[in-house]
Amino acid sequence: MSGSWLTVVALVLSLATLAAIGAGLPHPGSLGPNALESLGAVALQMQFGGLALLALITGRWWKSSNSTFADGGWPSLRSLAVTAPVFTLAQIALGAAYRYKLVGVIPHVAWAFVTAIVLLMFGSFVLVQADAAKSLKRIAAALLTLVCAQVMLGVAALLARVADLEKAAWMEISTTAHLMTGALVLGCSLVLAAFVVRSAQPAQEGSPLATPGSPS
Repeated sequence: MSGSWLTVVALVLSLATLAAIGAGLPHPGSLGPNALESLGAVALQMQFGGLALLALITGRWWKSSNSTFADGGWPSLRSLAVTAPVFTLAQIALGAAYRYKLVGVIPHVAWAFVTAIVLLMFGSFVLVQADAAKSLKRIAAALLTLVCAQVMLGVAALLARVADLEKAAWMEISTTAHLMTGALVLGCSLVLAAFVVRSAQPAQEGSPLATPGSPS
């Protein structure tokens, strides 16, 4: 199968997975044990992220975007490229555990702040790189937008639960959007991480340390 067909298949499957996530699959009580349902929800999110990454590396965009830039300063972009998707997946796991009543809301909310800071740093550091490709900066801008939207949706969902408004129509819409945006954040962080690992070259030893926004 050619790369273009793989890209199309990956995109179609990723959209189907995103629709399943938005539908709230697996539904609470559908698989029996809460732990199994939580694992199923996390697996769907991972599937979407993996398909988004497959669509990237098999597409023409990946093959044509091969410019490099120096990765100076601390924390390095390459380290954030590893940290950001891992933190995002951990946040998704905590959200699933909360939804299926395995943990309380505090771990999910507390880790959300940590994850948001890491993702905002990741996207912002890419945006201020003078030599980064425009395509890379567009992905970083998309990640920043998605993170901000996800934080607002999460706050709305939390306030609705505190006020006991879970059966309100807008609450159902915000919950669906929160689940889907979480998947998009994971997919976008993986795509940006792949580009950064490919394009960011470690600064040479003995060279002056550069800030994340300084040109190479």
